[in-house]
Amino acid sequence: MPETRDDSTIITNERHQSVERLAFRQEQVKLLFGQLNLIYLADFLAGTFLFFLLITSSNSISGYSWYAVLVFSTAVRATLAKRQKSEGLDEASLKKNLFFLVSGAVWSGLIWGFSWALLPVNPSFLQLAAIGLWLAGMLAGAATTMSVIKEVFLGFVTPTAIVFLSYSVFTRAEDNLIMASGFILYLGFIIPIAMRIGSDFNRTRRLHRR
Repeated sequence: MPETRDDSTIITNERHQSVERLAFRQEQVKLLFGQLNLIYLADFLAGTFLFFLLITSSNSISGYSWYAVLVFSTAVRATLAKRQKSEGLDEASLKKNLFFLVSGAVWSGLIWGFSWALLPVNPSFLQLAAIGLWLAGMLAGAATTMSVIKEVFLGFVTPTAIVFLSYSVFTRAEDNLIMASGFILYLGFIIPIAMRIGSDFNRTRRLHRR
Protein backbone atom coordinates (compact mmCIF):
# COMPACT_ATOMS: atom_id res chain seq x y z
CA MET A 1 0.00 0.00 0.00
CA PRO A 2 2.71 2.61 0.78
CA GLU A 3 4.36 1.93 -2.59
CA THR A 4 1.02 2.39 -4.36
CA ARG A 5 0.48 5.67 -2.52
CA ASP A 6 3.98 6.86 -3.43
CA ASP A 7 3.45 5.99 -7.10
CA SER A 8 0.16 7.86 -7.12
CA THR A 9 1.82 10.89 -5.54
CA ILE A 10 4.58 10.87 -8.15
CA ILE A 11 2.08 10.65 -11.01
CA THR A 12 0.03 13.48 -9.51
CA ASN A 13 3.12 15.66 -9.11
CA GLU A 14 4.20 14.98 -12.68
CA ARG A 15 0.77 15.92 -14.00
CA HIS A 16 0.79 19.07 -11.91
CA GLN A 17 4.22 20.04 -13.22
CA SER A 18 3.09 19.37 -16.78
CA VAL A 19 0.05 21.60 -16.32
CA GLU A 20 2.25 24.30 -14.77
CA ARG A 21 4.71 24.19 -17.68
CA LEU A 22 1.87 24.43 -20.20
CA ALA A 23 0.28 27.35 -18.35
CA PHE A 24 3.60 29.17 -18.10
CA ARG A 25 4.31 28.66 -21.81
CA GLN A 26 0.83 29.99 -22.58
CA GLU A 27 1.67 33.08 -20.55
CA GLN A 28 4.94 33.57 -22.47
CA VAL A 29 3.21 33.24 -25.82
CA LYS A 30 0.42 35.60 -24.77
CA LEU A 31 2.97 38.17 -23.63
CA LEU A 32 4.91 38.01 -26.90
CA PHE A 33 1.76 38.17 -28.99
CA GLY A 34 0.88 41.34 -27.11
CA GLN A 35 4.09 42.94 -28.37
CA LEU A 36 3.80 41.88 -32.02
CA ASN A 37 2.13 45.09 -33.19
CA LEU A 38 5.00 47.09 -31.68
CA ILE A 39 7.56 44.74 -33.30
CA TYR A 40 5.92 45.01 -36.73
CA LEU A 41 5.68 48.79 -36.45
CA ALA A 42 9.35 49.00 -35.46
CA ASP A 43 10.31 46.80 -38.43
CA PHE A 44 8.42 49.02 -40.84
CA LEU A 45 9.63 52.36 -39.46
CA ALA A 46 13.25 51.25 -39.04
CA GLY A 47 13.28 49.68 -42.50
CA THR A 48 11.75 52.77 -44.10
CA PHE A 49 14.24 55.10 -42.47
CA LEU A 50 17.21 52.91 -43.42
CA PHE A 51 15.90 52.59 -46.98
CA PHE A 52 15.68 56.35 -47.55
CA LEU A 53 19.00 56.86 -45.79
CA LEU A 54 20.99 54.54 -48.05
CA ILE A 55 19.09 54.06 -51.31
CA THR A 56 20.27 57.38 -52.75
CA SER A 57 23.87 56.18 -52.67
CA SER A 58 23.19 52.96 -54.57
CA ASN A 59 19.83 53.42 -56.33
CA SER A 60 19.92 49.67 -57.04
CA ILE A 61 17.13 47.28 -57.91
CA SER A 62 18.24 45.03 -55.04
CA GLY A 63 17.68 47.89 -52.59
CA TYR A 64 14.14 48.55 -53.83
CA SER A 65 13.45 44.80 -53.81
CA TRP A 66 14.66 44.51 -50.21
CA TYR A 67 12.33 47.27 -49.07
CA ALA A 68 9.38 45.77 -50.96
CA VAL A 69 9.97 42.38 -49.33
CA LEU A 70 10.25 44.00 -45.89
CA VAL A 71 6.98 45.91 -46.24
CA PHE A 72 5.07 43.01 -47.80
CA SER A 73 6.27 40.39 -45.30
CA THR A 74 5.56 42.68 -42.35
CA ALA A 75 2.02 43.27 -43.60
CA VAL A 76 1.46 39.53 -44.12
CA ARG A 77 2.81 38.62 -40.68
CA ALA A 78 0.65 41.30 -39.03
CA THR A 79 -2.44 39.98 -40.83
CA LEU A 80 -1.71 36.37 -39.87
CA ALA A 81 -1.00 37.36 -36.26
CA LYS A 82 -4.51 38.78 -35.90
CA ARG A 83 -5.93 35.34 -36.76
CA GLN A 84 -3.92 33.58 -34.09
CA LYS A 85 -5.34 32.95 -30.64
CA SER A 86 -3.01 33.50 -27.71
CA GLU A 87 -5.35 32.65 -24.82
CA GLY A 88 -6.87 29.40 -23.60
CA LEU A 89 -4.70 27.26 -25.85
CA ASP A 90 -4.36 23.51 -25.70
CA GLU A 91 -0.92 21.97 -26.23
CA ALA A 92 -1.36 21.51 -29.99
CA SER A 93 -2.49 25.10 -30.54
CA LEU A 94 0.33 26.33 -28.33
CA LYS A 95 2.91 24.54 -30.47
CA LYS A 96 1.32 26.05 -33.58
CA ASN A 97 1.54 29.56 -32.14
CA LEU A 98 5.11 29.00 -31.00
CA PHE A 99 6.02 27.85 -34.51
CA PHE A 100 4.40 31.02 -35.90
CA LEU A 101 6.50 33.19 -33.59
CA VAL A 102 9.78 31.39 -34.25
CA SER A 103 9.31 31.15 -38.03
CA GLY A 104 8.33 34.83 -38.17
CA ALA A 105 11.46 35.76 -36.22
CA VAL A 106 13.65 33.69 -38.56
CA TRP A 107 12.10 35.28 -41.65
CA SER A 108 12.49 38.77 -40.19
CA GLY A 109 16.09 37.98 -39.27
CA LEU A 110 16.83 36.90 -42.83
CA ILE A 111 15.38 40.10 -44.24
CA TRP A 112 17.40 42.29 -41.89
CA GLY A 113 20.53 40.25 -42.56
CA PHE A 114 20.13 41.06 -46.25
CA SER A 115 19.83 44.79 -45.56
CA TRP A 116 23.26 45.10 -47.19
CA ALA A 117 21.25 45.02 -50.46
CA LEU A 118 20.79 48.76 -49.88
CA LEU A 119 24.53 49.33 -50.33
CA PRO A 120 26.34 50.04 -53.61
CA VAL A 121 28.52 47.39 -55.24
CA ASN A 122 31.68 48.72 -53.59
CA PRO A 123 30.52 50.28 -50.33
CA SER A 124 32.68 52.49 -48.16
CA PHE A 125 33.49 51.52 -44.61
CA LEU A 126 31.07 54.17 -43.32
CA GLN A 127 28.23 52.72 -45.39
CA LEU A 128 28.98 49.21 -44.14
CA ALA A 129 29.26 50.52 -40.59
CA ALA A 130 25.85 52.19 -40.95
CA ILE A 131 24.28 48.79 -41.65
CA GLY A 132 26.23 47.17 -38.82
CA LEU A 133 25.19 49.81 -36.29
CA TRP A 134 21.58 49.64 -37.47
CA LEU A 135 21.52 45.88 -37.02
CA ALA A 136 23.10 46.26 -33.60
CA GLY A 137 20.19 48.48 -32.63
CA MET A 138 17.70 45.94 -33.99
CA LEU A 139 19.35 43.17 -31.98
CA ALA A 140 19.25 45.30 -28.85
CA GLY A 141 15.53 45.84 -29.41
CA ALA A 142 15.03 42.11 -29.92
CA ALA A 143 16.84 41.46 -26.64
CA THR A 144 14.16 43.39 -24.77
CA THR A 145 11.07 42.27 -26.70
CA MET A 146 11.80 38.67 -27.77
CA SER A 147 14.06 37.24 -25.08
CA VAL A 148 11.10 36.08 -22.98
CA ILE A 149 11.11 33.06 -25.35
CA LYS A 150 14.73 32.28 -26.18
CA GLU A 151 13.83 30.26 -29.29
CA VAL A 152 12.20 33.36 -30.80
CA PHE A 153 15.12 35.62 -29.93
CA LEU A 154 17.72 33.19 -31.31
CA GLY A 155 15.51 32.67 -34.36
CA PHE A 156 15.90 36.37 -35.14
CA VAL A 157 19.55 36.80 -34.16
CA THR A 158 21.02 33.74 -35.90
CA PRO A 159 20.04 34.44 -39.55
CA THR A 160 20.68 38.17 -39.11
CA ALA A 161 24.21 37.54 -37.88
CA ILE A 162 25.07 34.78 -40.37
CA VAL A 163 23.93 36.72 -43.46
CA PHE A 164 25.44 40.04 -42.45
CA LEU A 165 28.75 38.54 -41.31
CA SER A 166 29.01 36.54 -44.53
CA TYR A 167 28.60 39.75 -46.51
CA SER A 168 31.01 41.66 -44.27
CA VAL A 169 33.74 39.05 -44.75
CA PHE A 170 33.44 38.72 -48.52
CA THR A 171 32.60 42.30 -49.52
CA ARG A 172 35.20 44.53 -51.12
CA ALA A 173 34.64 47.32 -48.62
CA GLU A 174 37.75 48.67 -46.95
CA ASP A 175 38.38 47.42 -43.41
CA ASN A 176 35.56 44.93 -43.83
CA LEU A 177 37.19 42.45 -41.44
CA ILE A 178 37.28 45.11 -38.75
CA MET A 179 33.54 45.55 -39.19
CA ALA A 180 32.96 41.79 -39.02
CA SER A 181 35.14 41.44 -35.91
CA GLY A 182 33.35 44.29 -34.18
CA PHE A 183 29.96 42.78 -34.95
CA ILE A 184 31.06 39.38 -33.60
CA LEU A 185 32.27 41.09 -30.44
CA TYR A 186 28.91 42.81 -30.10
CA LEU A 187 27.10 39.49 -30.48
CA GLY A 188 29.28 38.11 -27.70
CA PHE A 189 27.82 40.77 -25.42
CA ILE A 190 24.21 41.08 -26.55
CA ILE A 191 23.30 37.37 -26.67
CA PRO A 192 24.28 36.56 -23.05
CA ILE A 193 22.62 39.79 -21.90
CA ALA A 194 19.40 38.86 -23.72
CA MET A 195 19.48 35.36 -22.25
CA ARG A 196 19.89 36.86 -18.78
CA ILE A 197 17.04 39.33 -19.34
CA GLY A 198 14.73 36.53 -20.48
CA SER A 199 15.78 34.23 -17.63
CA ASP A 200 15.27 36.91 -14.98
CA PHE A 201 11.92 37.92 -16.42
CA ASN A 202 10.67 34.33 -16.55
CA ARG A 203 11.89 33.71 -13.00
CA THR A 204 9.97 36.75 -11.82
CA ARG A 205 6.82 35.57 -13.60
CA ARG A 206 7.12 32.15 -11.96
CA LEU A 207 7.42 33.74 -8.52
CA HIS A 208 4.27 35.81 -9.16
CA ARG A 209 2.37 32.67 -10.10
CA ARG A 210 3.07 31.01 -6.75
